[in-house]
Amino acid sequence: MKRVIVVLASVLTVGIASGDPTDLEGGVLIAHHPSGVQFSAGTDWCQKYDEEYALTSCENQNNRIDLNGLQGQTSVWYILAAWTEAKTWCGTEFGFGTYDPDIYGFVDWGACSPGENLEIPTESWPGPNEGVAVTTTDTPWSGDLEPVYYFAGYAYYEGLIPLAADPATGFGGTGNCATPPESWAAANFGGMGLFSAGTYVCPGSAEDGGGHEPGQGDDHAEDEGPGGGGSEENATIWYVCPDGSGHFLTIQAALDDAAVHDGDIVELCDWTFTGRGNRDIDFGGKRLTLRSRNGSPESCIIDCQSAEDIRGFVFDGDDDPGPTIAGITVRNCIGGDSVHG
Repeated sequence: MKRVIVVLASVLTVGIASGDPTDLEGGVLIAHHPSGVQFSAGTDWCQKYDEEYALTSCENQNNRIDLNGLQGQTSVWYILAAWTEAKTWCGTEFGFGTYDPDIYGFVDWGACSPGENLEIPTESWPGPNEGVAVTTTDTPWSGDLEPVYYFAGYAYYEGLIPLAADPATGFGGTGNCATPPESWAAANFGGMGLFSAGTYVCPGSAEDGGGHEPGQGDDHAEDEGPGGGGSEENATIWYVCPDGSGHFLTIQAALDDAAVHDGDIVELCDWTFTGRGNRDIDFGGKRLTLRSRNGSPESCIIDCQSAEDIRGFVFDGDDDPGPTIAGITVRNCIGGDSVHG
């Protein structure tokens, strides 16, 4: 099953911004619970959303469930795809990050699509570090703040269910209806909070989708200073991981953030980084250190997937004297593979 998902993800090529409804740049995936709504068997929950619960504004999303499963109360919640304008698309892929599976018991779930679809989940979906890919087979999704998936179950304990990239492929986002389809990684992922606030994201918002406020890095480090100068003990460390456990979901998002300065350290989790935001990486003249958190290039990989005219990194004169890159493997890019040890 996981092998099939990899095949589906691999046929998606990098989309080029074009300003039309099929350009899916900047989309986000929102976790939304219509306040107080409980599950009942036999209900078409996707249709129910369109008829009764449809959001007209991203700001009206509710990322918190307070219905108590220990008292027999159920809950229904949705994954919404959102942009700043209406879009048309045929593929959606996402997953859950790490969380305690005891906090929520799923009783029902499924894809929401306007027609027939092909749904390919990982083996233990839905659950921590699991994911799903959904492709429409006749009628595409069209609109904004559209439901692509629903869940129902019991909230037992306080916690957060974070949305993330599908762990099977490292990709989370949407694909258009071209042949072959073009894909765009989600700019941000939301998360459903249980008896506490979840993760709020809107297209174009400053939220980083990782459960951390932008600008709040980990003010600790060890050893020698980064390439941009300054002692490492005074550097801010930023963490990038597509599973939602870090400050940022993509490498480029970290480098572009105004709070990330010269001398800072950007650490990558053990992951194979693919897709937009994780290739053609531009430091924008910032002199900092980009490294794997665990120092293992075998486990921290930037994979360009042999896409045409795609590089791992883009450097220009503004990068002199240049950043430091360590503990990362770059493969299947223009110029061949390299290991930054």
